[in-house]
Amino acid sequence: MKNQRKENEKFSLAQFLRRKFLLLGALVCEVIALLMDKGIIAGSDELTTRLTVAGMIIVLIYLVIDGLKNKYKYYSKKWGMGPYAEVENEK
Repeated sequence: MKNQRKENEKFSLAQFLRRKFLLLGALVCEVIALLMDKGIIAGSDELTTRLTVAGMIIVLIYLVIDGLKNKYKYYSKKWGMGPYAEVENEK
């Protein structure tokens, strides 16, 4: 079972991008807001502010989701339940 988990944990670019999709969205918001602020892209000050706030909110959502996921992994291992639990008598 441990070997099966290691196989499932191999790096995959598609899986990495799915996990970081929210951060990529926040980055896009911030870059567009920066380009509008510099005058490279036409946009009002109100739109720039809203994009900046949207980017910050998306980052906060990502941090909450990531924190909950890490807590779930921690308690799954601690209590021996769930997909992240390790079975000690598996050898």
